[in-house]
Amino acid sequence: MPAPIDDIIKRLVVQQWLAGEARDRIAIDNNIGSGTVNSYKIGLDNLDLDSFRGLMVEAKKEGLIPSDLASHVRLNNYLVKSGAEEDKIESFIANVLMMFPPKKLFSI
Repeated sequence: MPAPIDDIIKRLVVQQWLAGEARDRIAIDNNIGSGTVNSYKIGLDNLDLDSFRGLMVEAKKEGLIPSDLASHVRLNNYLVKSGAEEDKIESFIANVLMMFPPKKLFSI
């Protein structure tokens, strides 16, 4: 029977998985079997972490990190609280950016 894996390794495995890393990459990075990666997720299933991981995979494809997402969520919340409809907000931003260069606009 293999030796038990340290809790630090378990935490690293979950962090990498949530960050959207591939299972085989996680296994190699932590010197464990790829099946072991799946076993660490079992206790997390009821937290809907698959959705969170999906979000992180997409963010990673766009070159975003978690702090970028936090910034986007804050901005989105601000816009939602304004009461404006999403399509109208997008149209407004597109129209304003056509009239003013972004550097000038945001300095105003």
